[in-house]
Amino acid sequence: MDGLTAVREIRRGELAALSAGAMPARLPIIMLTANAMSEHVVDALAAGADLHLGKPFTAEALFEAIREAMAAGERGREEAA
Repeated sequence: MDGLTAVREIRRGELAALSAGAMPARLPIIMLTANAMSEHVVDALAAGADLHLGKPFTAEALFEAIREAMAAGERGREEAA
């Protein structure tokens, strides 16, 4: 299974759990990939990834992406409440 398929399956599972009455926490997904052309970024986000980080990346860029994804998840939980 490739990364895009994995993201789609994770999001599909979250929707199924929501439909069944369970309210799962939305899993933050950051695509880490060497596929960094603009169409790859678009494909990753369309599949359900929250962020796309192209390789090579620095530790600083990774930690910033994690902070951004976690902040977006917190905002989503606040909006849902």
